[in-house]
Amino acid sequence: VGTSLTVAPANTLVFRVPRTAMRVVINRDPVGRHLGIQYGDESRRDYFAAGDIDTTMLELMSLLGWTDELRPLLDDKQLPQTSA
Repeated sequence: VGTSLTVAPANTLVFRVPRTAMRVVINRDPVGRHLGIQYGDESRRDYFAAGDIDTTMLELMSLLGWTDELRPLLDDKQLPQTSA
């Protein structure tokens, strides 16, 4: 999430995800191919979501119907300013 995956410890996360789990990379550019992440039609477990982290995560929360649960946190200013 928002990393080039070239520097530890962020790049070690790729190997800590169980083989049965999906890996989603949210970043402005596709990264991690040198670590075995595969994007595209041939990929069965890796997904690339292009964009900045705040916008992409808010869109995902909206699609999942989580915005009603998030709203009280925003109203009470319980989230960091960059996330609000």
